[in-house]
Amino acid sequence: MINKLLFLSFLCLSSFAFSQQIKTCQLDENFSDRFYFYSYKANAKLSDSEPNKKLVASIFSLIENTTTLELTNKEGKSSSNFTQKSIIKSKAYLINPSKCVNDETIIVYIDKDKFNSQFLKFYLTEINLIRDRLSSISNTSINKSYNFLEEEVQKIKLKFNELKFYLPFANSITYKSYDSDLQEVYKLLTKLEISNLSIDEQINSLEQKYLQMDCKSALNEVNSISFLKPSKIQNRRIKKLRLNIEKNCKILQKKDIEEAKGSSVLFNNIEIALSLQTYPVNVSSGVPKINEFNLDSFFATSRFNYFLGISDTGLRLGPHFKYYFLSGAISKEKSSIVFSDSFSEIGLTARYRILRNFLEIEFSFGKSINKITPLADKNGKPFNFTIVSPSLVLGSPNKGLSFSAGFDYISANDSSNYKYITARVGINYNIQFKKLDKNTKKEIKNNYEIKS
Repeated sequence: MINKLLFLSFLCLSSFAFSQQIKTCQLDENFSDRFYFYSYKANAKLSDSEPNKKLVASIFSLIENTTTLELTNKEGKSSSNFTQKSIIKSKAYLINPSKCVNDETIIVYIDKDKFNSQFLKFYLTEINLIRDRLSSISNTSINKSYNFLEEEVQKIKLKFNELKFYLPFANSITYKSYDSDLQEVYKLLTKLEISNLSIDEQINSLEQKYLQMDCKSALNEVNSISFLKPSKIQNRRIKKLRLNIEKNCKILQKKDIEEAKGSSVLFNNIEIALSLQTYPVNVSSGVPKINEFNLDSFFATSRFNYFLGISDTGLRLGPHFKYYFLSGAISKEKSSIVFSDSFSEIGLTARYRILRNFLEIEFSFGKSINKITPLADKNGKPFNFTIVSPSLVLGSPNKGLSFSAGFDYISANDSSNYKYITARVGINYNIQFKKLDKNTKKEIKNNYEIKS
């Protein structure tokens, strides 16, 4: 009753305007922008209420003809359909339009801004009334009879369907969206209807629909049923149902993660690099010529990197292992061999993106694993090399292959003053491992996790 009175106060004043003498229309270019209107021939045989119906029909003409809400239903009974025809019939008498005549045409019209403003006030009031009514019934439902709750649910369903019918129009005349408000009402209505079912009916209902529900809602619902003191047989059904829901949720969560990774720009990657290097040039000061590398040719190096992507900053860091293949490059004459055979290096590499998918700069720092023995110096003691390597990388890890160019600065870590520079060019092969940022991980987790 309260709803009807408020609705009448929203759009219903009276049909007083229709009883007055019809005035001549004052039409201008902006008439259709300022007014909702319906026109008909003066000699048309229309009842007093028919023009109102036609005007309402024109106002809501963009709303689809039939809107049906599917809620949890008992024993297969579907909720009532709500059609445009019934709305027009019931609401046509509830507006107070103006009326004028232009030649032999009668125009029924109402100001758009005024109508829209009053409509939105009514619409929000109706939403709040239904929401408050649902909350009130839910809080006192334990003291209500089954028949009472069933009747209330059906009444509220019809009112909800009416509001759902009006939703496209309400959203189209304001910057605010009412979707979330109706969604809240829908959840309260569904909760009330479910609470009015027996345990077996609730289990049956959830078994039929959980695949179409979001995981959190399905898990919350099965948990709610388990608190209703089910029998042993019912409890076994609930446990089986919960396992099925959890299994389905794990599949959906995994799918969401894979889809999110597929569109993510974040990744870790493994890189395998092969380079060709020039013979090391001695840049030591005051070191005899005998301390130089005496190579017959260029030599090869290989490197293995694991990079960790740091957010989407373009910075990636990771450890590396590098091997210098010197055995085939050093002269066979022992008198010209300065250092022992091939050696390996471990260290840390940092790479920073300058141009996405095209150019990166790299800086690595490492130390030889095995000791280096200066064979030509009988008094020389074994030592380790420290290697600093700046580079430019052309290409992108996203493409699999990239190319690099740079140099290695090789220095003994003792007082022997062995220092060398060698230039290199190489090719890199990348294997990506896509990953998600923290916010995306948290969002997906929240979609499936139920907090106690």
